[in-house]
Amino acid sequence: MPPSATSTGDGVDSAPAPDVSSAAPTTTTPEADFLPEMVEGPCGGDPFENRDGVRCGTVAVPLDHADPTGPTIEIAVAQVSPIGDQLLTTDPVLRLQGGPGGGITDAVGGWADGDAREGFGVVLIEYRGEPNSDPALVCDEKWAALVENLGVSDPFPAEADRIADAVELCAERAASDGIDVSRFDTPAIADDIELVRQALDVGRWNLIGISYGTTTAMEVMRRHPDSVRSAILDSVYPPERSTIADVEGGLDHLLAVFDDTCPPGSGCNPTDEAFSDRFRAITAALDENPAVTTLTDPITGEPFDALLDGGDFANAAWLAVWSGNVPDLVAGAVASDDPAAWTSAMQVVLDIFVADYGDSSLLMADAVECRDRGGALGREAIDAAVVERPEFSGIFQYATYVGHGITCDGLGLGTIEGWTDPLVSDLPTLVVAGRWDAVTPPAWGEALLDGLPNGRFFEYPGLAHGTYAVTDCSESISHQFLADPTGEIDSSCIAAMTDHFDDRPEELDGS
Repeated sequence: MPPSATSTGDGVDSAPAPDVSSAAPTTTTPEADFLPEMVEGPCGGDPFENRDGVRCGTVAVPLDHADPTGPTIEIAVAQVSPIGDQLLTTDPVLRLQGGPGGGITDAVGGWADGDAREGFGVVLIEYRGEPNSDPALVCDEKWAALVENLGVSDPFPAEADRIADAVELCAERAASDGIDVSRFDTPAIADDIELVRQALDVGRWNLIGISYGTTTAMEVMRRHPDSVRSAILDSVYPPERSTIADVEGGLDHLLAVFDDTCPPGSGCNPTDEAFSDRFRAITAALDENPAVTTLTDPITGEPFDALLDGGDFANAAWLAVWSGNVPDLVAGAVASDDPAAWTSAMQVVLDIFVADYGDSSLLMADAVECRDRGGALGREAIDAAVVERPEFSGIFQYATYVGHGITCDGLGLGTIEGWTDPLVSDLPTLVVAGRWDAVTPPAWGEALLDGLPNGRFFEYPGLAHGTYAVTDCSESISHQFLADPTGEIDSSCIAAMTDHFDDRPEELDGS
């Protein structure tokens, strides 16, 4: 097999032409005689309503793909026609959102607008169980438990129990409604996607996945490779990243980037201490004296009192680069000796996060993560990890599989055999990452190249979680790849990208 190409932006990157004929054959789905059909319907309001070239509807798929004659569920779909005179590709883009749980309306609705569809058509799919699909596995009780935890400073096991009890209640309600929650996982979602492709009469598509969307994209590549022309994996969340140490390593990566970028005496760290040392001192101080502030519940719209401890501060820093890419906010808080500055930073970040997170299908998210990988953790391991590193008490309530793993013992859904096997695929793949990403650190994406002989990797300075089209440079690289997945990519623009805090004195620049 030809060697992989990797780059951080030193110029033109050339990957050898792939031997795509050696890709594994398409997986034969059990429902070979199932004939999917898109039933057109309303788009569900902004941002799709009254947009030219936007077609919405639903596709019925089997709840259990091994039983195509059994009950079906509905997957919400939006199909967006291209604009512009020059097409980069005649094969549409399948945009796979992160989460899981958030849905397409909020997460990727902007793809119905202007520049996002310049040069190619776009298909948006709402995963099974998400808000606009049917059934939607919502769990307001879990959100209420998370809000309650923000208002107290209980020991981690008590706060985790509150979340687990809430999710068990939601699962019991789903079961009483005849919903088998164990049927909600990424392999099932990948098979849903294949049926949607057939319903839309799409020959092949280009996958663009971000965060959990990369997990979905990789499963589509694994199960249905003949349906894929190319794949862009942005902020990679691979199946094999399923240990507590992986999440801990994300925050450690972020602190290491801060230490490197903001050394003592720099503009972003005017103190005489290492950034990571100050960060840990603040988390310890807040554990001793939690800060009081007010947040707004996005579901009720009502303000509530929050009692924020060191775990909440670490969680806010971890979320800052996820939700708003605002390391300057974190740097300002850490550089300050005023607890009011710490509280203010947490309030800004948490308000951003809860507005995005509170209306997700939270039971669906737990089911998928527990089925995929979270069930392998167990509460005992999670509780022990927080004793060892208490700054993770907040992050572990929200973070990917560890946060969902709090609930897995109670749900008892089991995990998927072979799920954590690394991806091996000959499909042309572009892997991209932001240097500041604490949620899915760049090393996770770069490691994928071991199984992607026709993969290329780029890391963008100044960006964090989710890089696609955030800058002209990242958009250019993605568009070059879409136009010719096996051709050269001119990545010289990366060298000119600005990182955060680039105005540091030259003697402190570390370059």
